[in-house]
Amino acid sequence: MTADVKELLELRGQRGGPARETFLVTGAHGFIGAWVVKRLLDAGERVVRFDASPDARRLRLIMDDEEIERAHLATGDITEAGALASVVEEFSVTRVIHLAGLQVPTCRADPRLGALVNVVGTINVFEAARRAGVRIKKIVYASSAAVFGASDATRASTTSTKDCRAWASARSRSTASGETSG
Repeated sequence: MTADVKELLELRGQRGGPARETFLVTGAHGFIGAWVVKRLLDAGERVVRFDASPDARRLRLIMDDEEIERAHLATGDITEAGALASVVEEFSVTRVIHLAGLQVPTCRADPRLGALVNVVGTINVFEAARRAGVRIKKIVYASSAAVFGASDATRASTTSTKDCRAWASARSRSTASGETSG
């Protein structure tokens, strides 16, 4: 869990009282997403689960059905911009925790799908938030050790992000993504 997510959860736990925010959690049925949903619900927040699959089996490992039902489910495809925008609007989302993404094996097996979900999907999250205007107060998103460019046989450096900073523009990121997806 990132420091930003932990900070949000700690602040919510200290505040007490009724929920004042609505959190949209993308990838809510994934391993990390399930735990974030649980922590938000435990803190009394209003939660909207956004996932491609309605299968809540990971949530059921850590919560009962009554707890799970407290979080609204919006099933959709993150690669479709309109799907996110309508959820943000319908539920008056104020904060987004973006955890949806495909893992290395899936991206390797289907690079096009990997780019659609991990790149276009992330752009769609930011665009939906931008369109919502000032109502979206914060976006927290998860990254991956894969951004450091380590091969499967080596460990990623945790001391240097020099290569990541080189991707400062959308052009450099999209070009590098295309050039390295082979």
